[in-house]
Amino acid sequence: MKKRKQVDPADTVATTVRLRRATVEWLRTSELGITPGIKQGLELLIFEQQFDKETLELASNVMLLAKEVQQQTRTDWHRAPAAYEAFAEAVKTWLDFLKPVPMAGSTGVQAGQSEADISAGDDPKTLGRAIARTLNNNPPDQLRRIRNANLKRIWETDS
Repeated sequence: MKKRKQVDPADTVATTVRLRRATVEWLRTSELGITPGIKQGLELLIFEQQFDKETLELASNVMLLAKEVQQQTRTDWHRAPAAYEAFAEAVKTWLDFLKPVPMAGSTGVQAGQSEADISAGDDPKTLGRAIARTLNNNPPDQLRRIRNANLKRIWETDS
């Protein structure tokens, strides 16, 4: 298990949390253990607070799609080309269900924004590919650092 960076005890507060017995047993047998598991769960909760309800629902539903593909194909989506193809199509189809439809007389853009503001000068598909490629070009540890830097900004904003 990788050691986490130590936090200054002066920056911490001891708390007591009552958990269901089944939750404690699950944490006890998990890879992290009880205290680190609770801390990681709380960090994830803090991280998630920056996202709107629809984005959180999408993330949750993508995980459900992955689980359903795993159950149907008996392999994880990232372990076999056919499972990957099924998962990619499921995600694409799910996103198609969620595609915003402009109301009559509307451009589909929020007040105060133009289509150019949203796409940052690129067409939306180019922008999306660029974002995905930029993130994908980072090794997993760098993505964790990006996520942790984002988390740090959230904590600093709340202070």
